[in-house]
Amino acid sequence: MANHGPFTIGKDARNAVKAAAMCEEVARTVHLAKQGGDIHLIPQELVDSLNDRYQNVYGQH
Repeated sequence: MANHGPFTIGKDARNAVKAAAMCEEVARTVHLAKQGGDIHLIPQELVDSLNDRYQNVYGQH
């Protein structure tokens, strides 16, 4: 897959397309952010914590 660029997978086609759309949106956001200067990365521990909250708490009743 040399020079292919990103590709996504999912449990079905819908989820694979959703992952591709999210990848494109993140790439766009990073590109725009870099236009304003250096970007500052969020520590991985915080990313993991927020992802866990999103997956297991947010929207749950």
